[in-house]
Amino acid sequence: MFHFELTRGKDVNPGLFEECASLFSNHYGVWGAKGPTPGGRVTMGVKTIKKYCLEDVEQSAVVTCRRGDVLVGHAFATCWNFEAGLGQSICWVTQLVVHTEFRRRRVASFMLNMLKHDAFPNAVAFGLASSHPAACMALASLSGIHLTHRGELDIGYMKRNASAIFSSSPVTYVKSAALHIEDDGCRMFTKFFVDHGEPNAVLSSLGGVQWPLDALPDGWEWVVVVPK
Repeated sequence: MFHFELTRGKDVNPGLFEECASLFSNHYGVWGAKGPTPGGRVTMGVKTIKKYCLEDVEQSAVVTCRRGDVLVGHAFATCWNFEAGLGQSICWVTQLVVHTEFRRRRVASFMLNMLKHDAFPNAVAFGLASSHPAACMALASLSGIHLTHRGELDIGYMKRNASAIFSSSPVTYVKSAALHIEDDGCRMFTKFFVDHGEPNAVLSSLGGVQWPLDALPDGWEWVVVVPK
């Protein structure tokens, strides 16, 4: 049985940071050919997680998933207003990791729904950047969108709001990222040169379904933004 828990950014204790750093370093992925250590695990220490996931600690939160005493998933997110004076805010998922043995069991979906309903219920949009199709599909499902159903993802919504969302972000890697938007998708250059072997295997497992987002070059991540 899984146990899910929401923790506000200011309440994340050192022990939880250590657990999240360990989960990421052992289960996120491996570096690609252009990474610092090709074929080696992508690792992240506590300081880096704080830097990238909790820059605005007052407007951030993390949902964790445990199997017994073992942390098997976490989802960090930060919320900010992207339309001045209108009170429209976006919940941006800054990091989403699930233990390799517990994937395809809706762990990510449950964590994201907890962010949506319990952490940031007033957010009008949700977004993330990822090179993993499963993460993109889980995020889109928050709005009832099936990425494998071509045409359901509203690229126009991303085009209309991307500039305001990215320019107003308190998350440095979002605010400073090079954004590329086309008719068949949106991606950002994060210089995160991870291996695409596992993500490509997920795409292959979709069978004859055509993936609706554009091809992903090395160092880029897909951007998915959906309205509530």
